[in-house]
Amino acid sequence: MLDLDAITAHLGTLAGTQCCGRCEAAVTAVLTDSRRLLRTLCQLTDELAAIRLDAANLRAAMQAALGAADDGEPDPLAFLRWELAGPSDHRGRR
Repeated sequence: MLDLDAITAHLGTLAGTQCCGRCEAAVTAVLTDSRRLLRTLCQLTDELAAIRLDAANLRAAMQAALGAADDGEPDPLAFLRWELAGPSDHRGRR
């Protein structure tokens, strides 16, 4: 597992380190690219978590709908409709 906070701290330490004239440009480029990469990684991690949560909620709604159909509920698809309704109805996100 990546420790993004530790990586960020190491990059901060590296940025504060004195470099020789020959190394300074290369170290600066690596720091810039690494920070950009970390920001992108954090964003993708957050997006993946949101997608996984949506998938889990949809799976639960499908299982609930199937169970409701087995139980003879009059509207077993209500669980799916509720889950797919969107942010204004109950979840406040998307």
